[in-house]
Amino acid sequence: MRALAAATALFLIATPALAASPEVEAAIKVLQGVGSDPAKLDKFCKVMKIVEGIQERIERLEARVTAQLDQALGEHFKAYREAAKKVEDAEDESPDSKALAAALDDLSDKCPN
Repeated sequence: MRALAAATALFLIATPALAASPEVEAAIKVLQGVGSDPAKLDKFCKVMKIVEGIQERIERLEARVTAQLDQALGEHFKAYREAAKKVEDAEDESPDSKALAAALDDLSDKCPN
């Protein structure tokens, strides 16, 4: 994930033509400000550890539910689910989404492992 974030950040730095909207640029500046303030960075890192734990639990639950639904409802439901996932993933390709994700990943990279 961090390698992808680094590649994304490098891509965004190397291609300024894909500039984010003013709202996202402002949000990125906020994230950069958090990264330069040790107290705020410490709080951010602590909260991110909690969020990561919650996300891991959610992913495990989703996998169990998905497996049960696929088994109970069959291949047609599985095909629907895969098509819906492609649509969700396509939305993450906007310049705003890429720029904001890269800035958040850069901030997260400052947290101690």
